[in-house]
Amino acid sequence: NEFVEKTDFIKVRNIGMNYVITPRFSTIFDRITIGANVVNPLNFAASSFDPEVTQSGAAQGQNGASTGGISYAVYSAPRQFLTSVRINFK
Repeated sequence: NEFVEKTDFIKVRNIGMNYVITPRFSTIFDRITIGANVVNPLNFAASSFDPEVTQSGAAQGQNGASTGGISYAVYSAPRQFLTSVRINFK
């Protein structure tokens, strides 16, 4: 059984931000950078499934068979929230 479903989609893959603090009167720190990053924050699809999910048999590696078809047991790429702190010492 094969079917075709219209799957228009818009996906925001990455939103990132850094803020640099330069302490004026510190004798230890030269610069402090605080960062935040969100991976896959927004996904808008016009169909009943995410068109970029892993398909069954796809990506078998080099010289491997790749069979088509949708595997309904897989999920979209996970949403991730990341933060970072970078400290530059004098």
